[in-house]
Amino acid sequence: MITDGGSIQEECFYLDKPCLLLRRRTERMEGVGENVLVAGLDQSAAFDFLAHYREYVRKSALDEHACPSQEIVEYIKKWV
Repeated sequence: MITDGGSIQEECFYLDKPCLLLRRRTERMEGVGENVLVAGLDQSAAFDFLAHYREYVRKSALDEHACPSQEIVEYIKKWV
């Protein structure tokens, strides 16, 4: 993903997708140094990201069998 928006950056973090952020800085830290490259307007950094974007694929923090929706349902069932 190539974007200049922080909300897309955050979504890429949670979806474990590489993200090139065309901003000089970001208020969101999700993914920075992992799957997000804050390149500013540095053309060489952008081209390097595009050439090596697979290196920015983040391994999910979730267990591969995790089901967040089911966990929420189970939690709510305890209170209903």
